[in-house]
Amino acid sequence: RTLWIYFCCFLSLLTTTYGTNIICDPCVNRTSHTIKAIFHGQSNDEFWLRLSATARQSAADMRVNLDLELYPPGGYSETRMANDIRQAADEYSRSGSPSALVVTV
Repeated sequence: RTLWIYFCCFLSLLTTTYGTNIICDPCVNRTSHTIKAIFHGQSNDEFWLRLSATARQSAADMRVNLDLELYPPGGYSETRMANDIRQAADEYSRSGSPSALVVTV
């Protein structure tokens, strides 16, 4: 958890402090990239709500698409998360999207 928070905060800090035009290669069409995030958190947990808000802001700052939905209260299970990861991998095999996959454990 801590590493992901630091990563998100680091991205936000870079884009806020230096601006995306300096940090990021302007020749890369970042809006064509999608990051799929599968968190084991639930939408009624304040920690995960803050974490997802930070991730969404970081994605907006970096101008990439973020596909992230927290599980509903009582909706998380290891089996469901494993299926979600498998589906993301299968989707990549079919379409080349998402560009990246972020998973919490």
